[in-house]
Amino acid sequence: MGLLDFAVFSIAFLPLAVRVGELGLDGLILDIGYLLDWRWWACVGGIGCLYGLHGFIWNFPSKFAALSKKYTKLHPVEVFAVLEGVGKIWQGGAIALYLGMGGLRAAGAAMAAAPAWCWAACAASVAAGQTLNFAMYATIGNAGVYYGFKLGRPVPWATAFPFNVGLRHPQYVGVVLTILGLATTQLSHATAAAGLPQVAAAWAAMYVVMAAMEEVGDNDKSSKKAPTPKPAAKAKAAPKPSPKPKAATPKSSPAPSPKRAAKSPARSTTPKKTPASTKKPKKTPAKSPAPSPRRLRSPSKRIAKKKD
Repeated sequence: MGLLDFAVFSIAFLPLAVRVGELGLDGLILDIGYLLDWRWWACVGGIGCLYGLHGFIWNFPSKFAALSKKYTKLHPVEVFAVLEGVGKIWQGGAIALYLGMGGLRAAGAAMAAAPAWCWAACAASVAAGQTLNFAMYATIGNAGVYYGFKLGRPVPWATAFPFNVGLRHPQYVGVVLTILGLATTQLSHATAAAGLPQVAAAWAAMYVVMAAMEEVGDNDKSSKKAPTPKPAAKAKAAPKPSPKPKAATPKSSPAPSPKRAAKSPARSTTPKKTPASTKKPKKTPAKSPAPSPRRLRSPSKRIAKKKD
C-alpha cells in the first residue's frame, strides 16, 4: 500500500466518523459484544471466502490452472472471472442472512433518515470508487484484473488512468471507497447494535490485506514486462575494452615441400639421410673354396704324362 492509498482511505472514513458522532453511536461502535456472536463471524467469514480464493490463485496459480482445465473448457482467467461474479453474490447473501428481515428493514430506515450531506458524500465516494474500478477493466481488461500474468495470459504494461494518479492499488482503493460511502448512509442505533458498521470496517480491512499479499510478488517487479528504454539520440558509444593479450603458444611449423627442402635443406624439419645410409651395401664376392688336396695335381706329373 502506498502513502496515497492510505490517505484516500483516511479521507473516506471521515464522513462515516462524522455521522457516528452525530448519532452518538460511539459507545455502540466501540462495544465488542458483537465479537461474541457467532453469526457475525459467519458473516465476515462468508465475505472473506472470495479473498481466500484470491490468495489461493495468487500463491498457487499452476494448481488453479490445472483444476480449471480438468473441470472446465475455459481459460483459467475466464474461470476466475466467473468465480468472482459468483463470489460477489455470495457476499451479498452473507450480509443479508446475517441481518435478517429485521436488520434489512433497519438499514432501509437508516438510509431514509440520512441527511442530504450523507447522500452527497456517499455519491461522491461511490462515483470515485467505481470510476477507478471500471477504469481498471478498461485499461488492462480481465487478464490484468484476474491475475492473467500468473495464469498464462499476457498483460500489457499500462501507464494510462488509473495508473497515472499515484495509487498503488487503484481498484482496491475504489472498492473501499464504495463500501465506506454506502455504510455512511446506513448508520443507526439498530444497525450499530447489530454490528453492521463493524462488518463494513472488516470488509475494507480485507482489501488492505489483499494489497499487502500482492505486493510480496508485485507485478511491477517481476511479471509485467517493463517498457524498454529508448536510447538517447546523441549517446556516445562506450569504448570497446582492449582485448587481453593472449599467451604465446608455440606454433608447429608446417612440413616443407620437397622442392623447398631441396633448395633450403636447413629449413627442413625432418633429418636428412646421409649418403652412407642411402647407399646399399656392396656385395662382396664369395671366395671359392680351396681345392681339396686329393684333386690337386702337381704340374710335374701332368708334364710326365704328356711325355709318355
